[in-house]
Amino acid sequence: PRALAFADDILWIADTESVYQLTDSIEPVDQSFPLINTLTPRATGGVQVGTLSGLWAVDLSGNTISPFGQSENVLFPERNIRRIFTDQAGVTWIATREAGLIKALPVQRGFDGFVLPSELDTVDTLIELAPDSLLLGSRRGLALLNRGAEIRFLPVARTEEFAVNRFAHRNGEILVGTGSGI
Repeated sequence: PRALAFADDILWIADTESVYQLTDSIEPVDQSFPLINTLTPRATGGVQVGTLSGLWAVDLSGNTISPFGQSENVLFPERNIRRIFTDQAGVTWIATREAGLIKALPVQRGFDGFVLPSELDTVDTLIELAPDSLLLGSRRGLALLNRGAEIRFLPVARTEEFAVNRFAHRNGEILVGTGSGI
């Protein structure tokens, strides 16, 4: 599997281009996707599918539906979606390979993009540290996004030797998964 997610008490499994629901049996979603990178539960049920070519949503019946109430089947079809994360305030953050970080606004149906320093044009993963800060992982290191009155990016560690591609929480610690280990 390329991605796993629990949503609606169902295990969702993705391989390179297919999504499956594991209930009493394994049921494939009736849709072929571009290369799948991530699965994330949706607040309205089902999962969001981040792919090489945009963001898709799948409902419980296994039919693709439009994410965030848009009329298109896919959002950001020209973007490589690496991670989808909803913070404590209900804001959805979308990490991309080519366009940095995109903030999906939950009340207004719109999107804010952030212009990142060139070393952060690629964002592969993110994790919430506090209600006003996110830790961003990229192929070029770590950065902190402070979302107070003024939005600021602060470099934490810059290195191309340890491309950051995953985060995990454990007992108050953040484990950083890189191309060279944890």
